[in-house]
Amino acid sequence: MAATERGLYAPATTRNRGLGTPTVADLNNWSKLVAEFNALGGKVKNVLCRRCPHGQGLFVIDPSKQVEIDIPEKLLVQSEHVALLDGYPCIVGDVELPDGYIGWFHSYQKQFGWTEQTRASLDKFERGLTQLPVQSLRMLESMGLLNLEHRHQGPWQDVIFRQYVHTRSLLYYGRRVIIPIADMVNHHPLARPYQIFSGVRIQGLFHDEVLTCYNESDPLGRFFNHGFPSAEPKAYSYPAALPIDRDQRRAHIPPEHHGYRISASAMTQERADHAKHKRIEAVALARGHNSSHRHYSGCDLNELYDDVHRINHYQLCQLFDSLSGFQSPCAKGLRQAIIYQLKALDRCVRVIVY
Repeated sequence: MAATERGLYAPATTRNRGLGTPTVADLNNWSKLVAEFNALGGKVKNVLCRRCPHGQGLFVIDPSKQVEIDIPEKLLVQSEHVALLDGYPCIVGDVELPDGYIGWFHSYQKQFGWTEQTRASLDKFERGLTQLPVQSLRMLESMGLLNLEHRHQGPWQDVIFRQYVHTRSLLYYGRRVIIPIADMVNHHPLARPYQIFSGVRIQGLFHDEVLTCYNESDPLGRFFNHGFPSAEPKAYSYPAALPIDRDQRRAHIPPEHHGYRISASAMTQERADHAKHKRIEAVALARGHNSSHRHYSGCDLNELYDDVHRINHYQLCQLFDSLSGFQSPCAKGLRQAIIYQLKALDRCVRVIVY
């Protein structure tokens, strides 16, 4: 979503909490686009687009009244029907849309979506990934988190545009769709998610900035998918799948590393009291059956959690240390994401077992 434009490396809880004041031209453009969007069948009430030092976001006009952002199904466009034409995202192909919507969509993208600042921020992040240490890139690829050869296929403009479309869209009943205006709402991991029913909606009372939870992810996934570190409440296991049988898991379990600590002064990794706080979400894969949640009890659960925690903790510490000495914004952002991942790992971890 538009978060890639607004504070790539700032924590999600602090991005855009701030000071920008829109110009008269911004206000006029915004008011015109909102009026046209509402006339086309959408609904945008009590929000204003505000430009800030870190980019832009949506802010409440009157905190005593409800915010309403409603993109009905008829205004949702599948991402494969959006392409760059004459330098800007346009709707292409055989798509049934209300009269005037294609022109409105182009104006919106030109003024508030595919802006020069957006392109520069996306470019900075993608180039930052290529400048990460070779050892870090190899580890990330082995974890299934980043494959630059695949991610950066084709002309560079196409690379940037693909990432733009990904961050400005969401899954809607199995289809990835663009959600204009709602795509400018910033992410917070504890905010209410988008309401998806006959369209996409954000509704409620907000004190200042309108925030939503984009989707379920973990800190590392959020960093590579949306371009910023975020303190997500749970971690996914890397590797994602592990044998339920402990003898088979031994090949994945690293050597004992009690006392292993991250060497950065900003973070001392303390071993949590797992007995009080640990939680594991195990998804069991049964041959010939669909995935299903399986509940474990007693020593089986404790043993599974301890092994998953050890495997992931060791790998994350190695990844963190591989970034030592690298001070690029991307390396700093990844280090912060790893710290968030370690903290989430001590709270709740999801793993597929077989």
